Amino acid sequence: MSLYQGILKKLQRKRVFTVDTVFTHIPKMGEYALLPQDVKTFVDSIISTGLKSNPELRRGRKKILPLQQDFWQVSYETVVLLREAVQEMQLEEVFQLVYGISEKEFLKLELFNAFACYQWITDQLVEMATIEQNCLGGEPTLDEKNAGVEELGQFGYANNLDTLAGGDILKYDAILLKPYAIVFRKLYMEKVKQDIHKKYLDYVSRKAKRNS
Repeated sequence: MSLYQGILKKLQRKRVFTVDTVFTHIPKMGEYALLPQDVKTFVDSIISTGLKSNPELRRGRKKILPLQQDFWQVSYETVVLLREAVQEMQLEEVFQLVYGISEKEFLKLELFNAFACYQWITDQLVEMATIEQNCLGGEPTLDEKNAGVEELGQFGYANNLDTLAGGDILKYDAILLKPYAIVFRKLYMEKVKQDIHKKYLDYVSRKAKRNS
């Protein structure tokens, strides 16, 4: 029997939840999957509409802060893993990456507080993604589309990693350990250079046409 299954069996024997008692006897994360359907539906509605974003995790009387509150300062690798974990709804991995807690600690977290912290985590990631889109995004030119540039999308973050490494796979690990702020700044600088180069080529092309 796994640690997860063992804790679930203990929790299942100990407590019964109803809609009326869910605020006085707050479920733990390990009890979430065991909630009766009506209680789970009620809890889900609270999670989706009634929780305030909060970075401070509670474990009984113990307060647990994020290992790093500024996500721009965590490693590139951590940002990649965190985004993948959020996308796949791997909550245990999300909390391990952000708070450094164990599986046992995760299962014993108060459910509402844990989801308020999860809301805070996703808020940070959405804010980062918005900045990235504004600074690094852009519509490919017709020539780039015709050349098949959109096919690179299947490789996800590996595109940027390979660009930063100059195609040298031996440099990947060192780059993944860099704070994401440094990685982002480099990507932004390369994007600006690329945009300037495109404008220059367009200017040269138009000038040549005028002189022909």
